[in-house]
Amino acid sequence: MRQPLKYIIVTAALLNIFVIKHIHAEISKTEAVQQMILAREKQFTKAKHGLTVLYDEYLAYKEESKLRAKAEMFKPKIPLYRIKEDRVVIDAVAVNDSALLKEHLESLDMKEAVVYENIVSGLMPIEAIKKMDDLESLQCARPSYAITSAGKVDSQGDIAMKSDLARSTYSIDGTGVTIGVLSDSFNCLNGAVNDVENDDLPQDITVLEEEFWCSSGSDEGRAMMQIVHDIAPGASLAFHTAFNGMADFAIGIIELQEEAGATVIVDDVQYFAEPMFQDGMIARAVDFVKEGGAAYFSSAGNSGRDSYEDLFRPSGEAPVFFGEPHDFDSGADTDTFQSITIPEGTEIYIVLQWDSPFYSVSPPGSRNDVDIFLTNDPATTVVAYSIDNNIGSDPVEILYYYNPMGSRNTHFNIVIENVQGTPPKLIKYVLFDFEGTINEYDTESGTIYGHANAAGALAVGAAAYYETPEFGVDPAQLEYYSSAGPMVVLFNEEGGFSGPEVREKPEIVSIDGANTTFFGTDVEPDGFPNFFGTSAAAPHAAAVAALMIEANPLLSPDDIYSILKDTALDMEESGFDYDSGYGLIQADLAVEEALSW
Repeated sequence: MRQPLKYIIVTAALLNIFVIKHIHAEISKTEAVQQMILAREKQFTKAKHGLTVLYDEYLAYKEESKLRAKAEMFKPKIPLYRIKEDRVVIDAVAVNDSALLKEHLESLDMKEAVVYENIVSGLMPIEAIKKMDDLESLQCARPSYAITSAGKVDSQGDIAMKSDLARSTYSIDGTGVTIGVLSDSFNCLNGAVNDVENDDLPQDITVLEEEFWCSSGSDEGRAMMQIVHDIAPGASLAFHTAFNGMADFAIGIIELQEEAGATVIVDDVQYFAEPMFQDGMIARAVDFVKEGGAAYFSSAGNSGRDSYEDLFRPSGEAPVFFGEPHDFDSGADTDTFQSITIPEGTEIYIVLQWDSPFYSVSPPGSRNDVDIFLTNDPATTVVAYSIDNNIGSDPVEILYYYNPMGSRNTHFNIVIENVQGTPPKLIKYVLFDFEGTINEYDTESGTIYGHANAAGALAVGAAAYYETPEFGVDPAQLEYYSSAGPMVVLFNEEGGFSGPEVREKPEIVSIDGANTTFFGTDVEPDGFPNFFGTSAAAPHAAAVAALMIEANPLLSPDDIYSILKDTALDMEESGFDYDSGYGLIQADLAVEEALSW
């Protein structure tokens, strides 16, 4: 069982004015549509849609609190914001000078501000969101949406990938190697002391940075470190949160190498706004440490093949809402609605991107403005939307919807419209935390994007320990949710067309479903919760790399990657495939080959 995963410039251009007036005159005046039109008209210039929604919700909460004898804690409708009291973690993109932007944001009382490249991340007072529009140094700002790849004591992965044999045969345990871990938090639940006393963690763990005020940390990082300690008990461990914004994540990657001395680094975090068709700042940080000698392992993700990718086909139809709809039907017919099923009591995150470079990577940014809508019956009844103005910004829209129990409605439609600018050529969305079905036009495309798709990273898929040869299942079976490739890279760091470059992702598969002392759900049951998802698979793989380095300290990251792929056990077709990569890690064979490399 997978655990819950836990931007619109309104211009004065005549086209936008015409579109808005046209919508007012022509479409059904349902309450939801009128709210959407109002939202589009009142958007702040620089704070993206997710922040303006949060701002409005918070002001309403403040007003309601005045009427209550005892104020309840503020809880936004979208659960992915990371909030502490009256502040929210944001990622702000500088126009030119990120140091100047940091100064300006701090003048609005941003706390814990950090800078990496042209992004400033930090804790912004929610009531100051509107004031950011006055900052000439700010291009745009969005909520810092991030997820881990967790799915629904000794790790059984030790047996499943034969790392127990590697240790006993070659008398190694990872001694002399430091493994850096990035996740949500390490010790927000205050369980680390007991883990050390019970030998589930080593002594003297280096914690470079914890999640801001432990606002939402589940200590998934500590669960990952328990896995690493089971496989490579002699290795030293270091932790840096990846949940304090994109800039802080990138800095954390580098600090684990430069300050903690990590030669192996592993993470299980993805930011929704990482680019799909271009390497973003986190991907470049991964490449940087890999070139500096650190092997980097990233969880592939838990989206399986829940992705749609196709050419944008202008339908020639009138706007359903604001612009020309995409035609999902590649044949002679026209269909501007894509049917999907969302079961009651489940949620969905849709991340839509298209073939324009990101401003946050390479100004001037997107050359077109694309919106996405979720409707139900009748088809023009909108229930959720993302309607940022993307021109001169980042080509990404992020939509969230929760279908409540008792709604008696599971049939929905996706509508994608080009609102302004030349229509894109290629569009793609990836679904997160999706438990439904794409009923038509399902391309079952790759879902690995962002830094897991970086050239310097090894993306790790997942197989449950009990579905491997060591536990009687041959060949090993890939978890249905383990994210797949490929993802095409089209733009270079300067925003120029450089592709298409298709990278082999995922490269390898490792183990999930293993025991921890506190994280996950006990499915055997044996008294210990099982940690599922590629979040659990990635630290298994990283720990094997530590064993290999102890066996042969001269190995480079490329050597480690090559050996792991060469010695992996095929799971599907012979050789590489975009679902299981080169197959399941075989630690004993990997160490054996490392010794002779």
